[in-house]
Amino acid sequence: AGSRKSESFLRAYAESAKRLEAAGGPFSTLTTNHILEDAANKAMLSRFAQAAPTWTLICEQKPLDDFKPHNLYRLDSNLGYLKLQPQGELQHGRLSDTKRSVQADTYGRIISLDRHHVINDDLGAFAQLINGLSDGSIWAIESAVYALLLANASSIFSVGNGNLIDNVLDLAGLEAAEESFGSHVTADGRPITFEPDRLLVGTALASTARQLVSPQLLASDANSGQVSLQNVFAGRFQVVKTPYLNNTSIRTPEGDALSNQSDTLWFILGNPSRGAVVTVGLLGGRSVPTIQSNETSFQTLGMQWRGYHDFGVAQGDEEYGVMSTGDASGG
Repeated sequence: AGSRKSESFLRAYAESAKRLEAAGGPFSTLTTNHILEDAANKAMLSRFAQAAPTWTLICEQKPLDDFKPHNLYRLDSNLGYLKLQPQGELQHGRLSDTKRSVQADTYGRIISLDRHHVINDDLGAFAQLINGLSDGSIWAIESAVYALLLANASSIFSVGNGNLIDNVLDLAGLEAAEESFGSHVTADGRPITFEPDRLLVGTALASTARQLVSPQLLASDANSGQVSLQNVFAGRFQVVKTPYLNNTSIRTPEGDALSNQSDTLWFILGNPSRGAVVTVGLLGGRSVPTIQSNETSFQTLGMQWRGYHDFGVAQGDEEYGVMSTGDASGG
């Protein structure tokens, strides 16, 4: 970690060279690449932890074995206990399934630093480069998740599905969303047995969302002015804030705009460990990118790094969320 001019780095470089010489092998800067690559991946993991991408908070994660389409079967079971038959028989339950699919692909970037930047570490070039490769992975998955969620909102959320409302984000709106979520049932009529616990909002609604889940609320009183009221929604929801819902300046890595963004849009969602409206498939279950380094071509003095991530996104199960347009006027 740190500058390539540091004593610790130079000692590690020298020790690696001595081991190679002792083994009878020629000296090579490939050993240095390994040192930098290890440092890069440690820095990347630290960056990922600090960045806290929102897709990990709202999406179901599915490990994938390869790049083929993987069918996602949701087993719908009717296993409600029935009274024992007169002959002493238990009745068989019924099983059915709902099929969707998700397919991973490889996304990545490569970047180089010339020899002078590597040695001088100008402007913390190494740290900026690793941060950029780490952020590039987050950007790619976040963009894919919200592009799917917003572009397919009308097929995931609808009045017919019982998961679309138009309430503004306030106490009454949260009550309406919870009531809507509570009306969801499985294909066999069994109620959803867990409560929603995620409140997904854009940056325009973030302050309102945090106030609505705080322990105390301020209300106006004609006689005494503002009074503090106990909040029934205190701690009920984890607020997940993302600019992807409302910031129309955001572009995907391909340079495309997102559709159907809105300042008034908000969602309540179930815990993704139980089910989610969006699924992210990850090759080998790896939720962070891989960063590798090497020297540039023989004609060029310098080093290059590449980062890549294997993932795919797909629509999940609509009963695990409720969307509000936030436009009660219908305009």
